[in-house]
Parts: sequence; structure tokens; C-alpha cells
Amino acid sequence: MRTAFWQRAISSLKNRTSLKRDIAVLLVVKLILMVGIWALWFSHPMPKDASAENTARMLLNKK
Repeated sequence: MRTAFWQRAISSLKNRTSLKRDIAVLLVVKLILMVGIWALWFSHPMPKDASAENTARMLLNKK
């Protein structure tokens, strides 16, 4: 009876460490992807002639 209890307890601990590891890996992957997206699209400075008016004009396709 006691051995079954300890076997379940050890199995539960293994599952918890596996879950912790999986969550940690997913968080690291998410962080890497977010840094990559930021570096690709948001890290570059805007040109000096790209004011709000010019940006709106370009988006609305007006001359």
C-alpha cells in the first residue's frame, strides 16, 4: 500500500518538473520570437520626412 503511494508521489513530481520545463522552454521561445519581431519591424528609426501628415497621406493614398 505504501509503495503505491510513493510511486504515485514520485510520478507526480516527475510530471511537475516536466510541466515546469515545458513552460520555461515555451517562455524562452516566446521571448526570442518577440525580440526578433521587434528587431525586424520596430527597432529602426523613422525617417525625418515621415511626419504624421505624410504617413496619413501615404496610408490614405492621397497626393
